[in-house]
Amino acid sequence: MLRASGRHSIYWKQAHYHHKGSYSRSFVQDITSCIQFAHWINGQWAPPLHDEPTLSVASPSDDLVIGQVPCADMKRVSSAVHAASAALRHWKDMDRAPFFASLARELKNQRNELCEVEALQTGIPYSAIDIEELGKISPGAPCSSPVGVSAVISSCVSPLMDGARDVLRILSQGSTVVWKPHESVPLSALHFALICHKAGLPKGCLNVVLGRGNTGDALASHFLVLGETCVRGSHTAVQAVTKAVVGRGVDPTTHVVSETNTVFVSRAPSVELALESFRGSGYQRSRCATMEVPQKDAREFLTVLAEKVGQLRIGHALDPRTQYGPQRRSQDLVHIVDYVRNAQVLEGWGLVFGGFKVAMQTGAFMAPCVIAKAKKKDEECLALERVAQVSPRGPILHMLLT
Repeated sequence: MLRASGRHSIYWKQAHYHHKGSYSRSFVQDITSCIQFAHWINGQWAPPLHDEPTLSVASPSDDLVIGQVPCADMKRVSSAVHAASAALRHWKDMDRAPFFASLARELKNQRNELCEVEALQTGIPYSAIDIEELGKISPGAPCSSPVGVSAVISSCVSPLMDGARDVLRILSQGSTVVWKPHESVPLSALHFALICHKAGLPKGCLNVVLGRGNTGDALASHFLVLGETCVRGSHTAVQAVTKAVVGRGVDPTTHVVSETNTVFVSRAPSVELALESFRGSGYQRSRCATMEVPQKDAREFLTVLAEKVGQLRIGHALDPRTQYGPQRRSQDLVHIVDYVRNAQVLEGWGLVFGGFKVAMQTGAFMAPCVIAKAKKKDEECLALERVAQVSPRGPILHMLLT
C-alpha cells in the first residue's frame, strides 16, 4: 500500500499562510447592509415580534456571528401563505417574461453583492459561486404540477443556487412561493427576494420565512399550500416534511431531493478531476469522488497531485483567491478524521496524505485527503455503496488501485 512520503506529509504547510484571518465587523455589516434580519412577506420586511425566538447566523470562515434571525411560528407562516395566495390570482395569468428579463439584469448588476453574502454565510469561496444560470431561467411551458401556492424548503448545501433555482422554476410556471431556507444559511434567500422585488416581482409572489425544522413542517402542512412542495435536505428532514404533506389529506406534487452523497467514479486517472474533489467547502454539494488509478502509475500520479494540492489556496471565503473554504462546523472535522481512521482500521483503506485539521486562527479547515486501496472486482459495488452511505462531506478522494 502506498504511504505518505515526507514530501506528501508536509505539502500543506504552505497553505497555512494563505489564510487572511477574520474580516472586520464593519466590513461584514457593509456586505449585509441591504438586507434586514427579518422575514420577507408580501413585498416587505416583517421584523421579528418581541416574543419570537431568534437564531444566530455565523460565518464558518471565522466563526463571526453575522446577526440574529427570527424563527417563524404558525401564525407568521400563515401570513406568508395567505400573501402568496392573494398574489396567485394575478400572477398565474400575467405575462411573466418582463419580470424574468428584468431579473436577469438585476442579477448581473448585483452579482458581487449576492455572491459575497453567500460566501460569508456558507464558506463557499467567492470565486466558486456562479449565479449566471439563474439569469437564464424564463417563463416555463405548462407543466403537470398544479398551479397554486407552493413551498420550497431548502437545505444548507448550495443554498442559494438550489433554493433560488427551485423558486424561479415554480414562479415561471405561474405559481407563487413561500421559501423556508435552512436556518444556518438564510441570508442569501433574503437578498435574492429583495432582488426579485427590485426586478418587478409583484408583492406576495415570493415570501421568505425563517426558522428551524418545525417552521418548514408548519409550511408544508398548511391547508393553502396546494401547489408543489419542494424539499431538500437530509433523510430525516425529508421524512418529516413528507409526513406533514401527507397529513393535509391532499395530493400535491412533492419534489424531494435528499442530500445523500453521490459517488462520482472516474475510470481514468486525471489530476484536474481529482482536484475538483478538493475545491469548494463543506456547504457545497458533496463530491464523494472515487478514482481508479493503475498501480504502476500511482506513485507518479500522487506526486503530481500532491504538488497541485499544495498550491490550492485555503482561507476565508471572501478572499477572491481562496479555492477551498471551511467545513460547516468544527464537528464536521471530527467526523472526517473519524471516517478516515475507521476506513483504515476497518475497511483496509490506506492514508496517502492529508486528513487532518489545518491549523488556522479561526474556522474549521480540513487538509485535502487521499485514501487508497487495491480494487477487488467482487467488492467494487459494495465499496462504492459504503462510500455513498457513510463518507462525510469534505475534501476526500477515494483511490482504487487497479
